[in-house]
Amino acid sequence: ITNITVDLNGTSIVNMSAVDLKAMLAALWGHNPYVVNQASATNGDVVRVTIPIPLTRKPYWPKECFPATRRGEFHLSLTLAAEGATFTTRNFSVESVELPEADPETFLKLVSISRALTATDFDFPLPVGNDYAGIMIFQPVVLDAGIATGTIRDVRLLIDDAERVVTLSRYESLRADLEMLVKNFDEYTQGGLAAVFPSLASYAYIDFDPLKDGSYLLPTDGRSSVKFRFGLDNAGSPRVIPVELIAVPKA
Repeated sequence: ITNITVDLNGTSIVNMSAVDLKAMLAALWGHNPYVVNQASATNGDVVRVTIPIPLTRKPYWPKECFPATRRGEFHLSLTLAAEGATFTTRNFSVESVELPEADPETFLKLVSISRALTATDFDFPLPVGNDYAGIMIFQPVVLDAGIATGTIRDVRLLIDDAERVVTLSRYESLRADLEMLVKNFDEYTQGGLAAVFPSLASYAYIDFDPLKDGSYLLPTDGRSSVKFRFGLDNAGSPRVIPVELIAVPKA
């Protein structure tokens, strides 16, 4: 699934690939999606995975979930890649989880942004206006045993061109923050699943609300600019997914 889109009357609430959604779910809910029969390499065997689309940072949280809509306003769409030789048949089932008595104050907006960066063009603009509960970063090249440098060396967060909150952090430190959040960090090591769901090693996460009480949220309302300033070891196109808190209008 190369793209998953959830929109309300044409405005994107969620927009990212299934791989990025899997990583976001790990950051927000603390675990990778489980895969049934992941070790199988036999043609005809059934392999099954369920990937929730999180509109809240805690499942069944009436304070934070998507508000009620009218029929026809709320849409889900999937963009599929070619099946290739790995899979013979794909079947999809979509279900919604509704909280009939909930009266939410906020819900999540998760929209992926990609930008090509070079040694002379290393700033990454971010949306302005909503509170941030966190930010996920994907780098194309990962530092590992065979590669001495990844795409991103270090990260600064600039608000109105002044360093705030993340004044200077190594990418590997932010990647370690994500590792500590996820109970089953490298879940997919058998069969062909490593190619379908790559390791979370490509991702880092900044949590602006670790206590889930709003005390560390990053407000951006009224700011003229919010952006990352990346120190690069290699040119590339990182992806950034802000975890924006959208306030629910009250009558």
